[in-house]
Amino acid sequence: MKKIVYSLNLGTIGLKDYIKTFINKIIKNNSDNNNKNNIITIENDQIKFSLMFKDVLFKIKIHLFEKIKHLLNNKSLTQDLDSILFLININKLKNIRKYKRKSIQKINHIQIKKGNHILIGVNQNKIEINSEIIEKMIERSKILNMLYCFLIEDENKDIGSIFETILDDYVFNFKYSKPDLYELAQLYSKEIQKKPSSFIFLS
Repeated sequence: MKKIVYSLNLGTIGLKDYIKTFINKIIKNNSDNNNKNNIITIENDQIKFSLMFKDVLFKIKIHLFEKIKHLLNNKSLTQDLDSILFLININKLKNIRKYKRKSIQKINHIQIKKGNHILIGVNQNKIEINSEIIEKMIERSKILNMLYCFLIEDENKDIGSIFETILDDYVFNFKYSKPDLYELAQLYSKEIQKKPSSFIFLS
């Protein structure tokens, strides 16, 4: 049986320590603690793990950057990214204007798979979310031509939902653009689900 997996390269801008923490939380909540070290690898500013979603095994690599300029300095990596997640702490409204259209255009000029950008607001200080914050987030995502805009309030629920939304798009595209490979990937995934020691399930 052919080992067909979906390799996904993601980039993130901002809140690097927060990302490492919540990825670890996802792994911990969805796996046996004894298997955690087999599932996730965090080295410097790179996270690697495997995740099963809709009977497709994703091999995910996340590259962490604090600022856009750090990403732009690595043009070869920027070219290969499937999606880029832009994170902001919404404790101050001015943070919502952190990312500029000109910077996004610079990324698009380099990136091969253009436009798969996602804006994520993080409520790190647990402030009250009012309508102004939501409106500003939506407005900014439109200005920056983001594919999605999310606001994380309940980490346990919202982070999983973000991954589901992102991966659902890739499963859909995989299914209809490469149906033969998709079927092989499903067969392989169903077989290895009998021994779930090196990946987590996201349902």
